[in-house]
Amino acid sequence: MKKNNDKQLWICMLLILVLALSITGCQKKTETTPSGTTEETQEETKQEEETTTEENAQKEDTQTPQTGEEEAMETLEVSLGNDMGKTITALRIRPTADDEWISITLQNNTWASGLMIPVELKAETIPNPENGWDLEVEFADDGTSQLFEGVPLNTESTLILTSDGVIAGS
Repeated sequence: MKKNNDKQLWICMLLILVLALSITGCQKKTETTPSGTTEETQEETKQEEETTTEENAQKEDTQTPQTGEEEAMETLEVSLGNDMGKTITALRIRPTADDEWISITLQNNTWASGLMIPVELKAETIPNPENGWDLEVEFADDGTSQLFEGVPLNTESTLILTSDGVIAGS
C-alpha cells in the first residue's frame, strides 16, 4: 500500500514541476527601461502608432474624390443556367476569337446541371461584339469541353446553356 502512495506522490510532484515549468516558460521576459516603461509596453505603443498611421492613410484614401478611372467602370451582369445534364468544372468567356479567355470562378469549382449562377464582369469598357461572345465550358465527368459562339451576353440578362446551344431566358 505504501508503494502505491509513493508512486502517486511522485506522479503528483512531477505534474506540479511540469506545470510550474510550463507557466514560467510562457511568461514574457520584461525589463524595465530607464524611463520606467517595459520593453513590452514600448513595443505595443510602437505597434499602435503604426496601426493608427495606416488607418489614417486608409481614411485619407477613402475620403479623396474618386478618379475618373473608378467612375468609368462598366459592369456586365448575366445569370447563366446549366441545362447540359452534366456538371461543369470550368467556364470561360471572351468577346471574340482574337481575345484571351476570361475564366469565371465557380463556387467549389463545380456548376451542377439544373443550377443558375450569376456572372459579373467589371472593366473600364465592356466589349459589345457584333456577333456575340464565345463561351466555353469543361465537363467534370470526362474533361471534354463545349464551345458556344455568338452568346448574347450584352443583350440578355438570363441565358440557359443546353447541349443544343444557348437559350435566352425570361
